[in-house]
Amino acid sequence: MVMKKNIVPGIIAVCVILVMAVPILTNIFVNGKMKTITYPELGDVISSTGSYGFKLVYVAPSSSEDIEEAREAVKEIVGSYNLVGTTEEIPLEMAYMDYDVLDDTQKTAIFGSEKSTEKIAYLLIANNELLKTILGPVSDSVLSDYVSAFSANGIPKDMQKFKVAEDAKEYSKLVKRKNTVTMAVFGRDTCFYCNQFKVVYNNVADEYNLDDIYYFDSSSYDKTEYDKIMDSGLTIPASCNDTEKDVPLQTGFGTPLTLFTKNGKVIDCIDGYANKEKLITKLKTVGMIKEDEK
Repeated sequence: MVMKKNIVPGIIAVCVILVMAVPILTNIFVNGKMKTITYPELGDVISSTGSYGFKLVYVAPSSSEDIEEAREAVKEIVGSYNLVGTTEEIPLEMAYMDYDVLDDTQKTAIFGSEKSTEKIAYLLIANNELLKTILGPVSDSVLSDYVSAFSANGIPKDMQKFKVAEDAKEYSKLVKRKNTVTMAVFGRDTCFYCNQFKVVYNNVADEYNLDDIYYFDSSSYDKTEYDKIMDSGLTIPASCNDTEKDVPLQTGFGTPLTLFTKNGKVIDCIDGYANKEKLITKLKTVGMIKEDEK
C-alpha cells in the first residue's frame, strides 16, 4: 500500500507534464510543417485565417530540383515571426501549393494572365483576405520584409506608403486643403487591430498610388503636438461613436479611428478595423479612388 501511495503523486506529475507538452508538440508537428494544399482548398485557407491570423501560401513546381530547399527557406522565414500586439504569441502559418497540378484556369487566377510565364508565387493572407500576391521568385530578405509587413510585425521603412505628419501645424494644413481629401488613422503601435489595419491601408496606398494617407501613433507621437491635434476642433461623426451625434475629437475614441477631411471639415470616418474591400469602397465614396480604377 505504501508503494502504491508513492506512485500516485508520480502519475499525477507525469499527467501534468503531458498536458503541458501537448500544445508544444502540436505547435512543432502541426504548425511547424508546411502543409500541402490544392487550389480548391485555398478558399478554406483564406476564410479560416481569423481575426488574429496570417498565412502564407507558397506556390511553386514540385518538379523543381531545389523545391525542398526553397520550401525550407520559406518555412524558416515565416517561422521566425510571431504576431505582435496580442496577449499571446501566435505562430504564423504556411502552406504549399504545387504549380504542376494546377489547371490553366487556376494558374490564371493566381498569376493574373493566361500568358504569364511565372511559376512561383507567394500568397499573403490576413484577416480572412488574400491581401497580396507576390510573383516570384524573390530573395529571402525581400520575402522576410513582406512577411514582417503583412503579418503586422512592422512594416519596413522602404515598404511604408503611408505618411506621418511632422506636427499639428502640418496636419492642420492637410485638413484645410481645398478639394483634397486626407485620410488620417489615429491609433497606437501596441494596439493589435491598429497594426492589422496598417497592413491593409499601406497595401491599398501602394496599389492605388495614394499620397494622402497619414498615421498618428498616440504612444510615440509628440504628446504636445498630439494634444493640439485633439483640440483642433475636428469632430467624430455620429456613425463612428456611441452617442449618435457628432462629438469633438478630444472627447476620446477607441483605436483605430480613421477620419477623412476636406476643406477643413471631417466628411467621413471608419470606426475600428476595416478589411481591404471595405476600405477601397470607402476611399471611392470620399473620392480618393476613382470608381473606374481597379
